[in-house]
Amino acid sequence: MNKLSIIIPVYNGEKFIDRCMHSILCQDNGHVQILLVDDGSRDKSAEICDRYAADYPSVSCIHKPNGGVSSARNAGLERATGDYVWFVDIDDEIADGAIETIFASGDAPLTVYDFRTVTDGIISDPVLKNSDFTYRIDLLLDP
Repeated sequence: MNKLSIIIPVYNGEKFIDRCMHSILCQDNGHVQILLVDDGSRDKSAEICDRYAADYPSVSCIHKPNGGVSSARNAGLERATGDYVWFVDIDDEIADGAIETIFASGDAPLTVYDFRTVTDGIISDPVLKNSDFTYRIDLLLDP
């Protein structure tokens, strides 16, 4: 069984797929399942997803009629075999070491990481501070 299933909804994302997949595949330690869910794309996304599935044993491609991002994520969840699930958007890239950090986090029921935005090559400060989010989660979990 895979420890981590990464579900990536794809809709007309042909210009993003290679960067997203490279950021994940260069960190794949053999315990990752990658599910590309083609959500009825009208560009070449389906063919690109099929190529990744043919070239990498950890990658599977699901084709479905367009139903939106939630529908695509649900289709991925139906095929996920990992102990944990990570939703990654097709226009995202994950940071170096992110998968290793997830495996090192132990059996946390929920893990949230900082994220940054990149606009015209300018990288923002972290959008979310883990300590702020942890505080909010503690408020929700403690009655």
